[in-house]
Amino acid sequence: MRGGQAAVTDVIFAVVAAIVFCVMLLIVFNGYTDRLHRDIEFSAMSQRAMVIADHLASSPGVPYNWSMSNVVLPGIVDTNRQVVFGRLANFSNFTREQVQSFFGVGVYNISFVMRYFASNITLVNQWDWNRSAAVLAATSRRVVMYGSNATYIEFTLWR
Repeated sequence: MRGGQAAVTDVIFAVVAAIVFCVMLLIVFNGYTDRLHRDIEFSAMSQRAMVIADHLASSPGVPYNWSMSNVVLPGIVDTNRQVVFGRLANFSNFTREQVQSFFGVGVYNISFVMRYFASNITLVNQWDWNRSAAVLAATSRRVVMYGSNATYIEFTLWR
């Protein structure tokens, strides 16, 4: 009788060990899939932020002489990366929701900052982002000229 009890005990122990192993394996793989999804989303956010920053730093917008009433896609520079004050002022007057709609990033929060390159003095700080509340953030910077001063624009997508 002892041999039968030992065999049943071994089987029960093996089944419990297999279940524990499978649960641990699922927990580990779940962590990896969460990290993979976060990395994929971060890549998409980074690419989108780069495209938007490139557009703002190198395009006058659509149409070329856009105004608040006829803009399709805003831009803040002329063709040689020189910031046009009127375009920058108009861009600064848009709401967060309008800019999200123009660039098709409504699922993310946005931030736009323009600073002098040498002194880091902020010229424009539009829709500042809450760094402590951000789960994921992607920022792209581009150098532009503002008058005779080198400045950079910083466009951030975050959630």
